[in-house]
Amino acid sequence: MPQEYWCARSGGSLGLADIIAHHGEALEYDLMTRTRYLLEDIGRALPERALLSFVKHLPPDSALRREIDPDAIWQTDRYAAMLLATISDQLSALNYMFSRSHGGKPKKPKPIPRPGVSDGSQHIGKDPIPIEDFDSWYYGEVSRNAE
Repeated sequence: MPQEYWCARSGGSLGLADIIAHHGEALEYDLMTRTRYLLEDIGRALPERALLSFVKHLPPDSALRREIDPDAIWQTDRYAAMLLATISDQLSALNYMFSRSHGGKPKKPKPIPRPGVSDGSQHIGKDPIPIEDFDSWYYGEVSRNAE
């Protein structure tokens, strides 16, 4: 989030009122998912000072930060790690292609595993379904050949 936004707009009651007026839905979402409070708890269970501190220290992947500064997501470790892994994979592929085109016989590089991303190696069955059985398989009917 641009630093000048927080310095100019998030100071005290007026800053909070401005954020609530313009970004109340995102702030409420962050409060609900990261704490047990709602905006209606301000002044009772949730002191104004605590809310101000909460807003000032929200991480880049929070709804409020993403709404105010869409580029804030690039400040997270997850995106940096994914970007570095992609760069590394591309350099490995380039090195492999260069070596192959100049007569080398290197092993094909394997991509860096990424958490939460499937490597696409799931195989179901060993042979393709015959075309005449596809509709019954796809629509869940009993195959005529299976009877």
